[in-house]
Amino acid sequence: MHCSRGREGGGFAPLAGDFTKGSPSPSSPRAVPVVAPLLSFSSTPSPPLLLFFSAATTLTLSSPRVAHRAVHTSFLAGIGQRHHRDVIQRGRASSDLSSDDSGEVKEEDDVGVAAMVVVVMVLIVAAPATSTLHPLDYLVLQSIPKSLADAPGAHFFASWDFTADPCAFSGVLCANDRVVALSLGDPRPGSPGLAGTLPASLTRLPALSELSLVPGQVAGSLPAALPPALRFLALAGNCLSGPIPPSLSSLRCLRTLDLSSNRLSGSIPTALLRLPELHTVILAGNRLSGSIPSPAAPLLRLDLARNSLTGAVPPLPPSLLYLSLAANRLTGRVDCVLPRLTRLNFLDLSMNRLSGPIPGTIFTFPVASLRLQRNQFAGDLRPAGQLAVAGATVDLSFNRLTGAVPAELAPAGRLYLNFNRFTGEVPLAVAGRVVAGRMRVLYLHHNYLTGFGIRAGSALPAGTALCLQYNCVAPPAGTALCPRNTESRTTRPPEQCASGGK
Repeated sequence: MHCSRGREGGGFAPLAGDFTKGSPSPSSPRAVPVVAPLLSFSSTPSPPLLLFFSAATTLTLSSPRVAHRAVHTSFLAGIGQRHHRDVIQRGRASSDLSSDDSGEVKEEDDVGVAAMVVVVMVLIVAAPATSTLHPLDYLVLQSIPKSLADAPGAHFFASWDFTADPCAFSGVLCANDRVVALSLGDPRPGSPGLAGTLPASLTRLPALSELSLVPGQVAGSLPAALPPALRFLALAGNCLSGPIPPSLSSLRCLRTLDLSSNRLSGSIPTALLRLPELHTVILAGNRLSGSIPSPAAPLLRLDLARNSLTGAVPPLPPSLLYLSLAANRLTGRVDCVLPRLTRLNFLDLSMNRLSGPIPGTIFTFPVASLRLQRNQFAGDLRPAGQLAVAGATVDLSFNRLTGAVPAELAPAGRLYLNFNRFTGEVPLAVAGRVVAGRMRVLYLHHNYLTGFGIRAGSALPAGTALCLQYNCVAPPAGTALCPRNTESRTTRPPEQCASGGK
């Protein structure tokens, strides 16, 4: 299947040109103003003509595309008008020669033909010039407000007036007579979003490449089938429940998938993370369980945080720039997985049960935010080189790390090493950055440190947070700027320091 790289046609279709001044109101369709002038030639049209006109008018108002096709017969209008004039002239010329019934019937038939041509002209004038949306897409759009509705206080569907051009509706983008993008709901901050369920009819939009839903109250399960051309699917922040349907794995063009902050459960389909075009997967904040499938897609972003995933971290593609597996129940080591991810600029594995050493190479990656706190990482911390990103956030707190505080971490802007088993003195390179105001946060409380490299009475820059409580030496006076709920005692008991945290 060929996957389009972008929208075709670009931009919303223009509104149809009106033949009257101003825009028609929803209660006054465009066809109405032209009826009286065009029927003024005959004050008493025959019943068949009235029936035909009624059907044609209904067709015009209910299906703009069908009415628009009448343009292809516009040349008949001129022929009909000439034919009508010829009939009248022949009738007058022969009135003194013949007045039998057949002549009257013939003239009446000719007037009927001309009147029907007038109805064709009504269809031509009334049809929106640019409303050529495919009939099947038109029907799907009509079905959406039957499944979804504005949540209290929202007014998204107010513009969905089907007497107007559907391609001008809020959130609808058309190209080449098809709907190519749907953005359902008001995206402005504070909007309550939509309620209801996702209609199954969406799968009947063959050209739809983008489907998004603003955060709201949409519930129910994901449709069993979705449009095959989807490249972008974002339904975050609603109340969707149930499993991720296996049919998502058949969307060969899918590049971005965001189903975060819903109530989805079950496992992640293995085939989903192997789609050839997929580069962004955000499933955070659901109730997913089971293990993480090994991705084969060229992923750039993988966010599975805040679920109930178990097992080890699988091999991951080296293309990743963003990885968050925080707040799951993952176990095992990562020292064989992380060294391959040399392009990472965001890594969050916090609040799991990961163990073993922290690989030293990750500190040399371009990671601006490194969050490994609240795990069971152990052993000495040995960076393979200087921290690559100056001002980075490094949080290794609440682990079982031992040895000296590495001087290679001095370029960090925020460094959290609290609640570990570090020993020795804080390197002067680290302490100097704090005093100079280049490191805004340094938390070293609840370790076994014996020196801080900061003189008593040293003035700290405004906004700097430094906490050295509960180590094996009293912190310098005036440096106790700790978070709430920190141990009130300034130093550890001597017997604990004698063991060196072992």
